[in-house]
Amino acid sequence: MIKRVIVFLMVATAVASCVWAQGTNLPFNKVATSAAQFLKFGVGGRAVALGGSHAALSGDASALYWNPAGIASMRRSSLYASYMDYFVGISHNFVGYVQPIDVESSFGVSIIYLDSGDIEITTIDQPEGTGSSYDVKDLAIGLTYAKYITDRFMGGVTVKYIQEGIWREKAHTFAFDIGSILDTGLLGIKLGMSLSNFGGNMKLAGPDLDVEHDRYDENPGDREVPSRLETEEWPLPLIYRIGLATDLVGIGGQLAESAESRLTLLFDANDPNDAELRPNVGLEYQWKDILSLRTGGLFRYTDEWDDTAQATQWNSRLFLSFGVGLNWETDWGLMQFDYARMDYDLLGWVDHFSLGVGF
Repeated sequence: MIKRVIVFLMVATAVASCVWAQGTNLPFNKVATSAAQFLKFGVGGRAVALGGSHAALSGDASALYWNPAGIASMRRSSLYASYMDYFVGISHNFVGYVQPIDVESSFGVSIIYLDSGDIEITTIDQPEGTGSSYDVKDLAIGLTYAKYITDRFMGGVTVKYIQEGIWREKAHTFAFDIGSILDTGLLGIKLGMSLSNFGGNMKLAGPDLDVEHDRYDENPGDREVPSRLETEEWPLPLIYRIGLATDLVGIGGQLAESAESRLTLLFDANDPNDAELRPNVGLEYQWKDILSLRTGGLFRYTDEWDDTAQATQWNSRLFLSFGVGLNWETDWGLMQFDYARMDYDLLGWVDHFSLGVGF
C-alpha cells in the first residue's frame, strides 16, 4: 500500500505542476534572452520519446547531453549517434563516445552540430534573391568524466567548446555541465540533477561587421572612415534539471516483480534561464531488454492576449511524444536503435532517430 501511495504522489506532483501553471500571469517573457539555442534541442530517440525526462537515467551515451553522471555506470565502450530532421531543412546531429576507465568511472566525448542548409539571400532591392546564399552552422564539443563517488552516488562533469556561426560571423565560448544521480534506496527511486551550459557569453564577430562610415554626411568635405559595427553579448541557455525515476514493474518493481518486463515512470523539472520552469513526464515499457515502447509529455508555456485584463495570459500546454526502441546482441556488440516523434504545435511533428553500438 505504501508503495502505491509513493507512486501516486509522483504522478500527482506532475499533475499539480500543470494545474499551477494554468492561468498564471508571468511577470515577463524571458524568451530570446540567450544565445546558442541549439544547445536546448534534446538528443536521443529514447529521451525525446520520454518527453525529455532523462535526468535520472543512466547507462546510455545520450547522458553525455542530459546528465554527465549517467555514463559512470556504463561497462562497455559505446558509440552513439542521433539525428533530428528539424524544420525547413535544418538538421540537428549528435555523436557521442563513451569509454569505461575502470569499474567505477568512464570518459566520454560528444559533438553537437546544427546545419541550416543553404538560405537564399534577399534584399530590399532584390526581394526575389541575389543569386547568393548563406548558412547557419553551430557546434559544441564536449569532454566528460564521470565516477561512482559511493556505491549509490554518481557524479560527472563536462567541459565544452561552443561556437555559433551565421554567414562569415562567429561567436564562441567555453562552458561546462555538472550532474549527479543518487540511488535513494527508497522504493527504487533514483534522483538525478544537472546544470548545463554554465559558462561565458557569446558575441558575434567577423569581416562583415567592418564598414565604411561617414560621421558627418552633410559635410561635403568629409570622407568615410573604416568602422566596425558593435554587437551585443548574450548569455548561454543555462538549464537546471532535476528528475525522478522508479520501476513500477521489473526486478524490484514497486507494483509487480518481473524478470522479463520493466515499466519505468519518470518525472523531470526543467528550469532554463530564458523560459519558465516546466515539468516533463515519461513512461517506458521494456520487454526482455529487447523491445521498448515509450511515451511522454513536455509542458510548454503559451501566451494569449486577454482583452479584459489588458495583459498577456500565460498558460501551460502538454505536448506529447512517443517512440520505440530495439536492442539486440550481435557477434561484435550490442546494437541499439531508437525512434521518437514529438509534437511541436504549429510546426507539426518532428522525427528523431538514434543508433548506438556497444562493444
